[in-house]
Amino acid sequence: MTRPPLHSIITSLLRENGHPMTIQEIFDMIQSKQLFQFEAKEPYSVVRNSLSRHSLENTHSCASKTKYFQKVDGGKFDVLSTGQRD
Repeated sequence: MTRPPLHSIITSLLRENGHPMTIQEIFDMIQSKQLFQFEAKEPYSVVRNSLSRHSLENTHSCASKTKYFQKVDGGKFDVLSTGQRD
């Protein structure tokens, strides 16, 4: 069985939660619900990088062209509406 990509899990969590969340809140929820099997030494960084890579504000050349998140409320993240995605 193929596991869903991390950005998909984060999107579901943000929608389920109903309001913007910090990276730490997202990470803690993923861990507590055992939604993703991290194989990295620093799994928090994996969550942070996924949010950054798919964030509307990240225009760096290494960022994903497909955006799922936006930063709001002083560093919290929320899901983009479908119309805002690239």
